[in-house]
Amino acid sequence: MVDELKVKCPYHEDGCKETSTRGDIQDHVEKYCDYAEVQCPSEECHLLVPRKDIKRGCLHYPVTCVDCNLDLTEKELEAHRRKDCQQRKISCLDCEVELIRCDLNAHIEDCPEAILRCPGAPYGCDRAAKRKDLDFHIAICPIAVMGPFLKIQNDRLAAQELAVEHLQRKNEVLEGGLSSIQAILSNSSSDMEHAFPSYSASVLPELSPSLAASHTSEAPPFDSAIHHLLSLHESLREEVDRSSVALSELDAKTSMMVMNQDLRTKEDMAHTNAVVNSMRMQLQWLTSAMLQNQPRSVSGTSVAGSSTGPRGGGGSGGPGGAAGSGPQPIRRMSGTTPSISPAPFGERLHF
Repeated sequence: MVDELKVKCPYHEDGCKETSTRGDIQDHVEKYCDYAEVQCPSEECHLLVPRKDIKRGCLHYPVTCVDCNLDLTEKELEAHRRKDCQQRKISCLDCEVELIRCDLNAHIEDCPEAILRCPGAPYGCDRAAKRKDLDFHIAICPIAVMGPFLKIQNDRLAAQELAVEHLQRKNEVLEGGLSSIQAILSNSSSDMEHAFPSYSASVLPELSPSLAASHTSEAPPFDSAIHHLLSLHESLREEVDRSSVALSELDAKTSMMVMNQDLRTKEDMAHTNAVVNSMRMQLQWLTSAMLQNQPRSVSGTSVAGSSTGPRGGGGSGGPGGAAGSGPQPIRRMSGTTPSISPAPFGERLHF
């Protein structure tokens, strides 16, 4: 199917006007195209020449353009004089005045014989005349007189079309954003119902009327599509504003709810810290009381042992007996520190 497409010859820019199917164009280039390049007929030259010039022999010897004195080969001379040589003399197609190519464009701008169309042609006038006769037609043509005003109106219409296209794209963006906002709100409402069921009954019903207003209201008839687009744009903007206000209220209520929960949590933590501090003070009091009672029992045992020893010595009738007959003073054990066993201490502490 692709090979049946009609295509131009690859050398159409050089002058070949052949048009054939895509499957046959290669055969045309290899066998029949006069502008296809083939091997130069000269045995000493290894360059290429067009097939139509093969009978002229080798065309790769240097020559000079007689018009611009440019040095080039014989093969390039024809194309140079036909397209590129700015000093070659040619004739104007309208007035047949002979002039060099570099001055042709300037001459065409002022040629009195050039055929021009009326300035009101884009707006309905089909008059075409020579430049020297066109001024008279422009003076009597009403469309040409109104041409500048019609051009201004066309420019304004083009600007309005661009503005309408811009508004349409903007409306599409806003509608897409609104749809995404509605999806986010619906997802957040479901999450709020699962996370905070006590607030869902009071907060979420306030959001639903504003979100559903655009779908339930019917648009009034409009004079033009532009008015309809403008009204749609304003309604979308109002809906976005309502959604923003609803989101702000929801955010404020959520923040207040989280703050209240944090306050309750902080109060519970403060109460727990107070209980722990009270238990710590009671534990310190019990520990200090036990440490104070432990040295007293140790000192009482040492006093009883010292009073028994002298009495036994008094029975032998020595001087110690006389000393033991009286009351002995209680000595403080300053050099010893009572050892506290952790096992009895642990056994006595019961809460």
